[in-house]
Parts: sequence; C-alpha cells; structure tokens
Amino acid sequence: MTKAKKILGLILLFGITSLISYFAIITIVGEKPKVEKKVVEEVQTETSQVNKGNNEITKTDNQGEVTISVTPLLEKSDEENYVFLVEMNTHSVDLSEFDLDNLTEISIGQNEEVGSITWEPSTTESHHTEGYIKVNGNWKSEFPFLELKLNNINGVKSRTFKWLQEEISQ
Repeated sequence: MTKAKKILGLILLFGITSLISYFAIITIVGEKPKVEKKVVEEVQTETSQVNKGNNEITKTDNQGEVTISVTPLLEKSDEENYVFLVEMNTHSVDLSEFDLDNLTEISIGQNEEVGSITWEPSTTESHHTEGYIKVNGNWKSEFPFLELKLNNINGVKSRTFKWLQEEISQ
C-alpha cells in the first residue's frame, strides 16, 4: 500500500467519523428544546391548576399590559366593611400612579348603593402592587350579586369583577 493510499484512507476515515459526530450532535441538540418546552408547558399547566384550585373566588382580568386579580377576603370582612385583595402585575407600566380610591366602583344589586371605598396598598412597587380595597356598607342584607369595577387603568376603560351572592356568602 502506498503512502498516498494510506493518507487517503485516513482522510476518508476522519471524514466519516466527523459526519457521524456532526449528526449525533445535531440530533442531541435538536431534541433538547423540545424537551425543555414540554417541561415548561407542564409547569405552567400545573401552576394554573393550583391557582384555580386554591381560590375559586379570585377573578382575573388580563386586558392591556396590566393583569389584575381580585379576591373577596371573607375572613377580613365583617357586617360594616367588605374587603378585597387586589394584585396588579405588569412589566411596562408604573402601577404606583393608579389611586384605586378614585378608580373603584362597587354595586351589590340593581339599585343598591354602598358607602365609601378605601384603597390600602400593602406594596407600592411600580410593577407589582398589592393591597386592600375596603368597602363600607351594610353587608347584613342579602344581595343578588357583588360587582367591583376598576376604571381607567392603563387605557382600559373598565375591568369588571362579579360574584354571585352564594359564591361569597359568609
């Protein structure tokens, strides 16, 4: 066997080995994103199910760039005040500029009025805000529904959160 044939054989062997290695790497790397994506989807699904299961009376509005969740807090409410936990989250809006004292409306039926509304923030971060809306009124009486509206938050005219009386009875 001549020296040229030996060199040609080594080059051929190196080329075949390189191709096999290349396809093995492509196959392995090509599979990783699919596996990671599936894991992320499973985690998101589990989180959604946990959130729904833990608090069935929480209502969420995802309009615009701000997500708002409202939960009636039965354990903090009494016959004179009804309390709601409000959570606002965004990545692009300064939430500290919204004064929920003046942006909140509430009704407890067709023509029934309630008293004063007070916003008590517990956090004032610009992108993640949490606090309590306290509504003064006579909560002893029966009412068909409870409707809380948050108006004019980041260009969304009105966000409505509604509960039937039996969903939130104490």
